[in-house]
Amino acid sequence: MYQGLLHTHWLLAVLVLIVLLLTVVNMVMGVAGKREFGKGSQKLSLFSLIFSHLQLVVGLVLYFVSPFGFKAFEAGNVMSDSFTRFYAVEHIAVNIIAIILITIGRSGLKRKDTDAAKYRHGMIFFGLGFLLLLSRVPWDRLFELPGA
Repeated sequence: MYQGLLHTHWLLAVLVLIVLLLTVVNMVMGVAGKREFGKGSQKLSLFSLIFSHLQLVVGLVLYFVSPFGFKAFEAGNVMSDSFTRFYAVEHIAVNIIAIILITIGRSGLKRKDTDAAKYRHGMIFFGLGFLLLLSRVPWDRLFELPGA
């Protein structure tokens, strides 16, 4: 079960990063080009939200079954070991904040009156969420399949 969750989390991470990158680029282009906020932009932001939340759910389940998540606190040396601290504290905390920002970004799009305001709001919140996610990606392991 652990390996399956790890593989799913890895695949979703790649998917989330790609979809979020496309969303942020779309928002920036919308601000710069003064385009209409159409169905394509709505769907892209919705897919970003869905995949991010799916990644969060898989990540939370993984956090409670992984030896590097919640169980790491049993050893008592979480904060002194940088590897354990990264997964048990930093990775989950920053990524939850990032997904909250992405959620605020998506929900705020509905309340904005103008296309420019929608793109600007989306650019800020999806962009900040994307940057936070990028800051807590284990880059040294991203392109190697877990357990391989």
